[in-house]
Amino acid sequence: MVDSIRPAGLSTDGHAAKYVRPPVYFQPPQADGPPPDDLTELAHLTFIEIEALYGEEIAISAGIANDPDTWELTDEDFAQMRPMAEVFPEFVEAHRAGKVKLPPNPPVMREAVEVALDSDILSFFKQIGPDWQNNLNNILRIALFRGRPDASNGSDGDPPA
Repeated sequence: MVDSIRPAGLSTDGHAAKYVRPPVYFQPPQADGPPPDDLTELAHLTFIEIEALYGEEIAISAGIANDPDTWELTDEDFAQMRPMAEVFPEFVEAHRAGKVKLPPNPPVMREAVEVALDSDILSFFKQIGPDWQNNLNNILRIALFRGRPDASNGSDGDPPA
C-alpha cells in the first residue's frame, strides 16, 4: 500500500495533511458468504473479526450464542417480564426511600508512570476533557481483558464491571 509508506503529515498529492492513515497491520478475513445458521461455529473468531466479516449485529448475536451464561431473549421471554415494582414492591420502595445502599467500590491501586504516546493519540484523549487519563485507563483495561477467557476477574473475557 502506497499510503502506508508516505511520511506522516503528507497527503497523497504531497501537500500537508491534518491526518494520514497509519499503516494497516491487520487485514480481517473476508466472508465467503452469509454467516452460518449456527453462530457457535464462529467461536474461534474475535468480535472484531466477526464484525468485519458479517457486521455488528451478527457479531453481537454470535457473542450471545457462544456465552454459556446467557441466551437471546425470545418474544415469549419478553411477554413474561414484569416491572420490578410489581415483582418486588418492598425493595423498590426501600430504594426510593433511600434505605438501600450499594457497597462502595473497592479502592483501585494506581501507579503513576511515564509513557510516550503518539501526539495524535494524546490530543484525541485530551480533547475528551479533564478525565482523559481515566478514559485512557478504561480503554487499556478493556483491551487487557478482551478475548482472555482465563482473565483474573473470572469472566469470559469481558472487563470487570
